[in-house]
Amino acid sequence: MLVVLLAQGLLALVSVGSYLATSSTYLKAWYLSPPDLLLPDGLGYWLTFFVLYSNMMPISLYPTAEWCNCWQTYFIRNDQKMFYADTGMPAGVRSSNLCQELGQVSYIFSDKTGTLTQNVMELKRVFIGESYYGTMGPHKGFNGGPSMEDDRKRSPGTKGKDIDQFLEVLAVAHTVMVSEGDDGRPKYEAESPDESALVEATGEVGWRLRDRVRNQVMVDVNTNSNRGTNTGDKAESRTYTVHAVNAFDSTRKRQSVVVEFKGEFSLLVKGADNVMLDRADKGQDNLMMQNALQEFAEQGLRTLVIGRRSLKKEEFVEWKKTFDNAARSLGDRAAELAKVAEEIEVNLDLAGATAIEDKLQDGVPETIVNLRKAGINLWVLTGDKLETARNIGFSSKVLDNGMTISALDKPPEADGNSMRQALDQAEAELVRRQFPRDKAMMVTGPALEHIFLDESLKQRFLALAVTCSIVIACRVSPLQKAQMVRLVRDSVKPTPVTLSVGDGANDVPMIQEAQVGVGIAGREGRQAVNNSDFSIGQFRYLQRLLLVHGRWNYRRACKFTLFTFWRNAVQVLCIFYYTFASGFSGTCLFEDW
Repeated sequence: MLVVLLAQGLLALVSVGSYLATSSTYLKAWYLSPPDLLLPDGLGYWLTFFVLYSNMMPISLYPTAEWCNCWQTYFIRNDQKMFYADTGMPAGVRSSNLCQELGQVSYIFSDKTGTLTQNVMELKRVFIGESYYGTMGPHKGFNGGPSMEDDRKRSPGTKGKDIDQFLEVLAVAHTVMVSEGDDGRPKYEAESPDESALVEATGEVGWRLRDRVRNQVMVDVNTNSNRGTNTGDKAESRTYTVHAVNAFDSTRKRQSVVVEFKGEFSLLVKGADNVMLDRADKGQDNLMMQNALQEFAEQGLRTLVIGRRSLKKEEFVEWKKTFDNAARSLGDRAAELAKVAEEIEVNLDLAGATAIEDKLQDGVPETIVNLRKAGINLWVLTGDKLETARNIGFSSKVLDNGMTISALDKPPEADGNSMRQALDQAEAELVRRQFPRDKAMMVTGPALEHIFLDESLKQRFLALAVTCSIVIACRVSPLQKAQMVRLVRDSVKPTPVTLSVGDGANDVPMIQEAQVGVGIAGREGRQAVNNSDFSIGQFRYLQRLLLVHGRWNYRRACKFTLFTFWRNAVQVLCIFYYTFASGFSGTCLFEDW
């Protein structure tokens, strides 16, 4: 706009100069006699010509742009190739003025679960004690039940007890509600697909959730080999009283319940491995557990660690008073409850680990390959373990064998010097060696915590990350996702157009932080869709949204912007040339109407 104003002022100045040079000729005509001006002739006529050439400023560009954006919005919403028939979900647009920004995206920040994957969970493998149960394969669900039953028979006092304690946590430590389905069988309604998958699989191996009434959880226990048939011993019905639930959130990364059964109190916990291992009994050897978690992660499975602890009645009564006080708090109730939960979730006996499979959505690898070919940098931000994210990265074509991949994790001594050394090593792998191939970096949430505390470390990390076409952040919280987007948006020069895509409530901060937010209508509700600028039914539609509609919208915006400027310029030039024929009187060539 400044250039337009300068051009307008320059044309007015040329007209004033021409008038002053030829005024003696034109002033001989009686009808061009100058009026009585309060200002000097030069300044007065400059203002006259400046106003006369005001059409140089394309005021009409604003309503024209809005009109074009309305039509571009219509094309996106009615694109049948972006209609997801399984849920009846068409593409949606909530910010029409961002349509042309889709064609300029340089960085995509993507969630993994529910965004790249289907968010359809199936329990595939478990680790209990020193044994593995279940196998990977095309079969549906968990197939480790027979192996568990065999171990129960061979060693009912040790392995059998370990298995039942493990399954007890899965059957009781949750917030799943039970209703009756159309076929008369129990139907589970869970807050997350993980919980539903664990409860359903646990029911198949003998610990079936029957009902939940207020704070009572009813479970049918049948550990006989003939369960699921019409013969055999009747299942034992157990009723657990749930006295407290310490809810899962993205900061705690775990969930626990305090239950009572036959007068005995127990704390049952399940959560992410990094937080559960820190809270394990220091006298427990967890090396085999860590090896199992590593194996599950390398297979691309989502892992949870299961723990428990028996509580003395006196300990429970004292803690319950503190819990009730926190629940009645009128201040930051969530923080108070989290603080109380920390007090009891210690010295846990780790009962085992679960491994859940979440398959990729259709078309994800092809979409990612095409987005990378378009020169778009992809940052995948997930809460999974580093090894799980690496495996999913290869299967989704985010990573490939031709890449130079560097991993940045929190050193054992997490201080400034150790993080600088870790960054030095990553820099040596990615920058100093001139590899003629793409680069990728993997970074963990604990490492990011230390990096974002130091401005110099943050800038070094950013300088290293922007040299990579792929960045995968593992074990990150929703806040860290938003911090990553803000870091790129505010610090990379020239300022790039960033796009965030996610499907759940935990992706909302990331979506709102980017210039363009895309929500996927998945199985975790509509929070991401409701807080986004655009909405789609599957990740694969992002390719058409950016590479087809984004390109077309950007080209249309450029064309009508140039057309508007040149149209106004031609109109003003006609008026400018007319001033020479009108004796520089300030008469307009065109009528106002």
